Amino acid sequence: FESHFTVERTLGSGEFSEAFAARFKDDKRLYAVKRTKFPYAGLRDRQRQLNEVEILWRIGQHPHCICLVDAWEQMGHLYLQMELCSGGSLKEHMDAQCANDKLAETEIWDMFADMVAGLKHIHDLGILHLDLKPANVLLDDNGRLRIGDFGLAVMEPLSRDIEREGDREYIAPEILDGKYGRPADVFSLGLIVLEMAANVVLPDNGLPWRKLRNGDLSDCDFTGTSTLLVTCIRHMLNPVPSKRPTVTDLTDKLQKACSV
Repeated sequence: FESHFTVERTLGSGEFSEAFAARFKDDKRLYAVKRTKFPYAGLRDRQRQLNEVEILWRIGQHPHCICLVDAWEQMGHLYLQMELCSGGSLKEHMDAQCANDKLAETEIWDMFADMVAGLKHIHDLGILHLDLKPANVLLDDNGRLRIGDFGLAVMEPLSRDIEREGDREYIAPEILDGKYGRPADVFSLGLIVLEMAANVVLPDNGLPWRKLRNGDLSDCDFTGTSTLLVTCIRHMLNPVPSKRPTVTDLTDKLQKACSV
């Protein structure tokens, strides 16, 4: 890594990995390079981490998914070289833009459409993300959204011993019962859109957390939000996974919304 890249700044650091904006010496371009913080704990841990590489290669190039450029192992650490999204994360964007007021609904629809397009591509490939949240959605150079961080993603058909649990703020209720499926991603997407539309801070436990997972949105202020958008959010947050819309259903709804 050190012989081929010049690190210009740190993009972020989590419990298990860190990311840098690094300039590749061969083409002089800036890339995002993600590196695991700790060496592999064993063969099973290595295989689990390489799963993200396999999924990213399968996703390939898509305007609303992050693109993997290269991947390698060095001294027991995994490195992922990806395109750099200069706009930062959706979480950072929301923190900056929603401090005093909600996002404009036109912007919410645009961002919603970007995420649905990315998630449809992912689901069409038989991949579940299982960790959708604003911190894992990035803004590219044109301000469009790209879904990233596939560290918890899995491929269908699902194995029986699957164990994945993302942030509690965005997790679907059935995941806590060990039930995984595409509707879980739709639920997480619904919470992201709810967060933008109602300008709320999502709870991570307690009664407010349970109310959201029981379809009770009475704590949310939808003043000024269109009935169409609120209806979409309610459908995505249906407590029954089979009653949630698929990403194909959402694509159809978005096309109708754009024609209104």
